[in-house]
Amino acid sequence: MPLLRELRLNEQDDLKNYLRMPGHVFDELLSKISITTYNKKGYCKSISPEERLVATLRFLATGQSYESLKFSTGIAAQTLGCIIPDTCRALCKVLQKYLKMPETTKEWEDIALGFKTRWHMINCGGKHIRISPPPGSGALYYNYKKFYSIVLMAVVNHSYEFVYVDVGKQGRISDG
Repeated sequence: MPLLRELRLNEQDDLKNYLRMPGHVFDELLSKISITTYNKKGYCKSISPEERLVATLRFLATGQSYESLKFSTGIAAQTLGCIIPDTCRALCKVLQKYLKMPETTKEWEDIALGFKTRWHMINCGGKHIRISPPPGSGALYYNYKKFYSIVLMAVVNHSYEFVYVDVGKQGRISDG
């Protein structure tokens, strides 16, 4: 990708702003997901793992539509619609290893006890994030608080570490 090479060589601050992470973090992430994304299914094999990751990071960082993103990535909107969800799934698999997500009931109970002991709080819930409704979505994103939103749910342990994150459910779904 010519833009990425140019930013790497000359503009490290711009590279960090463009990717929303330093170049070495991008490289490390790329090394962990390349096998997962490159040979996935039978389509788009000509699009490199680097291009897939850059397109996905730009999509996540800017919220641009596939139609808008196709101009900066040089990848057709329909193709972005295939590779971005695939790359997001690969990112989730990689990130779950780093989040130390609890696997047993005991681990979840330990997190709840640690949070209660340190912060004197229990059973925290979700949060509605205000949005402009997507075109043609009707009332899917309209919540009981009388505005359009997506739901963010994050579980954090008593040491400020995220152990689970889910974001993007339509606002009409409860944040509880």
